Order: sequence, then C-alpha cells, then structure tokens
Amino acid sequence: MASVLLLVKLTGKKRLSHLYTEELRQKLIFFLFERMLKVLKGLTVYVATPDNFRGNGYEVIRDEWEDINRVITKARGMIKDDMLILPCDLPFVEREDVEGLLSGRITVVPSQNGGTNALFLPRDMDFETQFGESSFKKHIALLEKKSIAYEIYESDHFRDIDTEEDIAWALEHRRNSEFSRFVVEELASNR
Repeated sequence: MASVLLLVKLTGKKRLSHLYTEELRQKLIFFLFERMLKVLKGLTVYVATPDNFRGNGYEVIRDEWEDINRVITKARGMIKDDMLILPCDLPFVEREDVEGLLSGRITVVPSQNGGTNALFLPRDMDFETQFGESSFKKHIALLEKKSIAYEIYESDHFRDIDTEEDIAWALEHRRNSEFSRFVVEELASNR
C-alpha cells in the first residue's frame, strides 16, 4: 500500500511575480492543486502545506517550518505506508504516471532544472530527503553513498511550472492541455 504526499504552498511561484500578481499566482496554484487531486482521486492523499487548508478527501500535515524536508520527515513519521512525494505543480501528470511510480522500488523523477519532481520511498527506507536546489543530484548522491538501489524515471509529464520559460514550453508543446487553456483564458486575460 502506498500513500501520496502532495506538497503545496499558496505563496509559491515567486519566480512568476514579474508576470502575475500574487492573486493570479494563487489562482494558478489552486488550479494545479485541484488538478492533482483529481488525478489522485481514490488514492490515500496527504497534503503538506504551511497554509490553512481544510482536508476534503485528504489529510493535511501542517508545515510549521515552511521547510519541505522537515515536513516530509514529519509526514514519514505519521504515515505508515510507502510514500510517493509529489509537488502540486505538475500539470501534465496523469493517473497512469502516478501508478507507474508506485512500484515498491525507490524511484527519483528529475525536473527540467535539476530538481526532483517525484520521489517514491518504501516505508522501511531510512532516507532523509534533499528537496531544494539541485535536489536530483543530491538525492542520487545520497542513495549511492548508502549503496541503495534506485530507479530514475524521466518524462515530460513530470515537467513542473516555475518560470516564464516553463509556461512558454507548455504553450508550445502542450498547446491543447487543460493547463495551457487555463493560462490563456484565466491568467493572460486578467493581467
């Protein structure tokens, strides 16, 4: 059995502040969050957040430190299942992508900018996450240092949205996606 830990922070996406107001960035984050909840429907979902969310089909794990790695450690102490850690800003992930990571083997999914956009950890794995700058290399280095076997899974479905370049990529390569329509219809029209 595996649970999903979804990471969300309403005051995120600061690298998009030159494009969108705080209100529009929050609207973007809510869109991404709600989309991920639809993808994860039927799975056991926990939401790690520093914000005041009320669980509706998921349990909230409060991030009182605003530190991803600390809240993941807290979550791993509370959740008794294997865990798939996902940021909520993955607009192209589908259910089959998620299910493909629930294999029971440690799996690291790199982001397009050197980060980690998914990490599957078996319950009995003693592993301290390294989310933050260059987290993909840090995760791999730690796994290799501990001689732990792992898999790397690469897919454009796990492309996140952090920068103007990411939005431009989506509008070019995923033109007909729900995300691209949201950017054009909701964000661009309100700028």
